[in-house]
Parts: sequence; structure tokens; C-alpha cells
Amino acid sequence: MTKKRRAIITVCLGAVLICIFLPRRVIYLRHEDINIKTGQCRITHVICFVQMSQQIKDTFLSLTLHGKKVDVADIKEWHRVNTSCPGTRIAVLYRFRGAFWQTEELESILEIHNASETNRKDAVIRLLSIWQQSGNYDEGEEYLTELRKNLEQSDPADSSIATRSQSG
Repeated sequence: MTKKRRAIITVCLGAVLICIFLPRRVIYLRHEDINIKTGQCRITHVICFVQMSQQIKDTFLSLTLHGKKVDVADIKEWHRVNTSCPGTRIAVLYRFRGAFWQTEELESILEIHNASETNRKDAVIRLLSIWQQSGNYDEGEEYLTELRKNLEQSDPADSSIATRSQSG
């Protein structure tokens, strides 16, 4: 057997053994992070502890801010939201695990009530500020509940409805 053939067999055998003995969550992971100062999303793919790709995508929050940054607290920008692995159930409780849901919820609330661009921007800034000041996503839910309530009780012609809940 030639050295080249022996090397190929060794590599293939090693790959099979890794797949058999390592848990699946070690072989492939997908991490989703949020930047709580810009609202962007980062998706990272990891295979066998090696980062294979990383993508930064805009969300409703970052698109509304038009590339601007909200910086109201001394806290790191990127925070893990989710870790997933095909075929397994990973239930890691990250501090910002509800951030993507809150992003979609805010977009939905503002869309339903036809909020102006200014009100959208104010609401996004308020949500990012809450996340930064509290260090987690919990208080963001309170803000969204209050915002939804204020919008439902307001006159649709009132242009300041999206910002009223900031005074709380």
C-alpha cells in the first residue's frame, strides 16, 4: 500500500471515528447572536470546533436605524441568542434568548398601527436602550406590552403614539 493511499484511509477512518464517538452537537453548531447596539444579527457555523463561516445580517432594528449605533450603556455589543444543532435539542438559556422574537414583535406592532418612520426609529432606539441598560431581554417584553397597549388606546391620527411608552 502506498503512503498516499494509507494517508487517505487514515483521514477517512479518523473522520468516521469522530462522527461515531463525538456527540453530534460538537460536530456542527449554528450560533445566532444579536448586536444590542446596532440591532444586527450574526450567524456563525462551527464544525468540529472550527468556525467555518460567519455572516452579519440586518434586521428590522438595524434597517430602521440606517446604520446608526445606539450606545447608552457600557456593555459588549454582541450577545448570544440561540445555539442550534440539527438532530438534537439544545436548551441553553441565554440572557438575550428572546431578542429575535422581540424584534419581530416590535416590527409587527409598528406595522399594524402604521407608525411613522420617526416613531419606528424612536421605538427601536428605546428597545435597544432597554436591552443595554438591563443586560437582558426581559424588560423589553414589558416595553412591548406597554407600547402595544398605548397604540391600541390611541387615536390613529396621533403622531406621537409610538414614543409615549418611553416616559415610563
